[in-house]
Parts: sequence; C-alpha cells; structure tokens
Amino acid sequence: MDGYELVRRIRRISHCAKIPIVALTGRPIAQDEEQARAAGCSACLSKPFNLQLFADVIRRLRLSG
Repeated sequence: MDGYELVRRIRRISHCAKIPIVALTGRPIAQDEEQARAAGCSACLSKPFNLQLFADVIRRLRLSG
C-alpha cells in the first residue's frame, strides 16, 4: 500500500475525515500535488523542506479548519 492509499483509507474513517494530512514527496511538487489532493491530503510539500515552511503549512491548515 502506498501513502495515497493509506490517506484514502484514513479519510473513510468518520472521526479521521477532517484531520489534516500533509504529503511529503521527494519528487517535484507539480508531479504529486494533484495526486495527493485527490487522495485526500490537506497539503503537499516537496523534500527537502525547511521547518519554517512546514510550520507555515500547519498554521494555514489550523486557520482554515
């Protein structure tokens, strides 16, 4: 099972449906972002990423949730 399938399964669990999930990919973001969102990810970051960028994504997700 890949990460996208895992996210799809997590999203089917009613009390987990709104938990923010951030995909981390080693490929360019353009290749994976659409697939990550379709699977149910809240955001997608490309590795390597810095902690400030990760914190910004988490902050944005908290404000929108």
